[in-house]
Amino acid sequence: MRVFQRIGLVHRDASREEVIYCAREMNPAYPGIFDLSIWEIGRHWCRPQNPNCTACYLNQVCPKCL
Repeated sequence: MRVFQRIGLVHRDASREEVIYCAREMNPAYPGIFDLSIWEIGRHWCRPQNPNCTACYLNQVCPKCL
């Protein structure tokens, strides 16, 4: 949820259901395609405290990093 919120796919106070709906909008056939990638971004770079935006490969499109 944190990564979806930070990169601007959902608003900051989005519920779990809104995040799932967003993933379904982006890939209706298989919204789970984003699970591993988003989890890895959250685990390695987009941490709750002290995110490492400079190392994240989404830093050029992420509003948090801009």
